[in-house]
Amino acid sequence: MRIILFAAVLAFSVVAAADTIDFAGGGTTKGGTVTIMGSIANGSTWSVTDELMEIDDETTNMVTEGDLGKVDITTGTLMASSTGFSFTGGSLVVTNTSGVTLFDGAFTSGTISQSGGNTFLNASMANGTGTVLIKTKSGSFSSDSVVTTGISTIPEPSTLGLVGTGLIGLAFIRRSARSKLI
Repeated sequence: MRIILFAAVLAFSVVAAADTIDFAGGGTTKGGTVTIMGSIANGSTWSVTDELMEIDDETTNMVTEGDLGKVDITTGTLMASSTGFSFTGGSLVVTNTSGVTLFDGAFTSGTISQSGGNTFLNASMANGTGTVLIKTKSGSFSSDSVVTTGISTIPEPSTLGLVGTGLIGLAFIRRSARSKLI
């Protein structure tokens, strides 16, 4: 019976919750806290490095503010579209002040548009793990990167039902085998 109880605990231990984190960055190009490389043009790539100013763990509602590290955002090759430019590929890398990587993810798609002196970047990450929104104007810069860390491995109800049925079957077989020995 202990083995069956252990198997049940093991089967249900695969439940893990994902953690959603909002990395906020910002700064100015004039103040040296933001570096922009590349150009917003057909066939080019565009990258931005800015200060990591806030980490908001939306799962636990914990907010940390200050000079926390840096956010590196790089687009894939830009292609002209009707609303500006689109891209596939690129990356978001968030590191702390010690250089330890807090998040490293790849973009699946994104767009860059310019309007009224503002530049807007909106990108999505693989498997719905995050989005990035960037806004720049006259040398000032803000970025908002919302990402989901950890993979949610919560089994479907039907999977749990099959596991439960299997455990009941094992218990029945064991009990039958035990009663035949007596």
